[in-house]
Amino acid sequence: MVSADGFFLYIWAVNMLKRYLPCIFTAFIIPSLLKKQYFCMTVGALCVMVCCTVASQLDKYSHSFVYNSFMMTDNEKPLILISNDDGLQAKGIRFLADAVKDFGHIVVVAPESPRSGAAMSITSRTPIRIEPESVEPDMEVYSCSGTPTDCIKLALETVVARKPDLVLGGVNHGDNSSVNVHYSGTMGLVLEGCMKHISSIGFSSCFTSPDADFEPLRPYVRRIVSSVLARPLPEGICLNVNFPSLLEFRGMKVCRMSGGSWTNEWQKSVHPKGWTYYWLTGQFTGDDDDSETDTSALSDGFVSVTPLKLDMTAYSYLCELDKALSM
Repeated sequence: MVSADGFFLYIWAVNMLKRYLPCIFTAFIIPSLLKKQYFCMTVGALCVMVCCTVASQLDKYSHSFVYNSFMMTDNEKPLILISNDDGLQAKGIRFLADAVKDFGHIVVVAPESPRSGAAMSITSRTPIRIEPESVEPDMEVYSCSGTPTDCIKLALETVVARKPDLVLGGVNHGDNSSVNVHYSGTMGLVLEGCMKHISSIGFSSCFTSPDADFEPLRPYVRRIVSSVLARPLPEGICLNVNFPSLLEFRGMKVCRMSGGSWTNEWQKSVHPKGWTYYWLTGQFTGDDDDSETDTSALSDGFVSVTPLKLDMTAYSYLCELDKALSM
């Protein structure tokens, strides 16, 4: 790789050639015209054309040289795409981008407003906007008017120049353990990244406060990200990582997703004008007493790490179902 000093000296020489050589040769053409020395005039004009052409080609080469000598460095870095469902201004996503910024080139594309509970929903009836918020050498930040899944889809099509090495979601303000993974916009974008054959990880905290202290998460986030960068996840598998609402954790526990369901999910209210409306609320009830689940790990003060897969086929029921339908 060529040094920066040598490169900029080369660019300076090309620019000087482009700027002054045509002027020098033009200075010979004008006197030739006055003296009617047509041969000299023709030769001079040809020289101008040749020099301009050469300079133009050198200019093109110099841009290629810029890309290959300097951008190559960025291409060698891991490319990490980050989004969330709490919106671009949420503290969680800003913490996550900061926690992993030294691992590679960071691209943040997040909803311009909160989109919690969006799951893997996409926008199909209205156009979507994406706006640059800040672009720095090692971090680009964009806001998007769509859902978290829209953010990943649009980023892969219009923002990043190559396939990311990682897709990260979060840090979500609120846990996504158990069946919550099916509702989560954060895990929705993670599953979208997984569908695009990219190692993808979702991070969520049981702290729901907008001003939650995420600093205790940093060593765990970095350890998991570093591990996956070194050893990418198998095809069709992503990670769901949840942190308990504590400032100190007992460690990490790899565990399965627990069962459960939400009840009493709607609070009925009556508008002053007489019509009825409902607020989403509810209580979560676990259906699983197994100690090797994510909800149990969180209750015991551990960081839960759950591998999820895209293939939702119930393989254990295939033969039984086939027999039942064949009767």
